[in-house]
Amino acid sequence: MPWQLAQSSERTLDAPDLADDYYLNLLDWGSSNVLSIALGSTVYLWDASSGSTSELVTVDDDYGPVTSVSWAPDGRHIAVGLNSSDVQLWDTTSNRLVGTSWALLIMCSYLWFVLYGCAEDAHCD
Repeated sequence: MPWQLAQSSERTLDAPDLADDYYLNLLDWGSSNVLSIALGSTVYLWDASSGSTSELVTVDDDYGPVTSVSWAPDGRHIAVGLNSSDVQLWDTTSNRLVGTSWALLIMCSYLWFVLYGCAEDAHCD
């Protein structure tokens, strides 16, 4: 059966401060059906199941704007990259900052590697 596209949108995302920059990763859809979006120095969460929107964090101007968001596979934690080169890890169920630093980024990368294995083309001895 061929694909049929809807003639009108089901929902419209209003994102007035969404930066138009190829190198930024300002949207990410998590495994728990929540969309994260970075608008300027603020990260918002939109729950597609309930339609509710919440503000996760607004960072200080000294650190922002937000340059990337990325959900962990558990759908609960999100990494927030900042213009200052810091990375913050947030627990979205409690809206609590878990940690900030480059060391945290290295630790998270290592844990994802251990939990989910290495890439097919990598040499993993």
